[in-house]
Amino acid sequence: MQEQADPANSGINGPFGKLDRFLLKLEEFILAYGIIGLALLLMGNVFSRVVTGHSIMFVQETAQAMVVLVTFLGLGYCARKARHIRMSALYDIMPAKVRKVMIILMATVTCAVMFAMAYWSFEYVLKVKASDAVTPILRFPVWQINVWVPLGFFMAALEYLLTIFKNLGAKEVFLSIEVPDGYEEEAVGADASCATECAKEAEAAGGQV
Repeated sequence: MQEQADPANSGINGPFGKLDRFLLKLEEFILAYGIIGLALLLMGNVFSRVVTGHSIMFVQETAQAMVVLVTFLGLGYCARKARHIRMSALYDIMPAKVRKVMIILMATVTCAVMFAMAYWSFEYVLKVKASDAVTPILRFPVWQINVWVPLGFFMAALEYLLTIFKNLGAKEVFLSIEVPDGYEEEAVGADASCATECAKEAEAAGGQV
């Protein structure tokens, strides 16, 4: 079983490594406080509606913008942490060499799709910018909200591209640039250990009764 990689160490050294770690911390900060801020905003709106009978006017627009930010900025972060949903029944039964080839192929296809989506969404943002569309309440330019869409797709594409290079240059199989294959085994081992402890506690409780 392979050990978990350091979450802050992607294997990129030098100035680019420092930049990579800085961007990782920035992503984590934005995502964490974006979700907390969104929750507080929506709860405040519910409280206002219950107490005063009226919603806060700008909440819906602000919440929509934050959802776009968190969703698409989270694309690259989830790719980096290998937390996207994967159908791995066939993959899991394959030997390591075959799994490496499969990971490279899957990352290549996904990378191409992400780059294509980034290009098409960027064209859409340009069209929205040209239309001078603004939100109804805050009069905020819509394109500045949607700009996170191509940026998120682009960041995800870069993560899958780095995953390809990581697997080409390493003997082990990597699900992403910093997550080695085999973390499912650790999770299964932890679940088995938890089940054993629970069984012991149940036997002890039964004996006391």
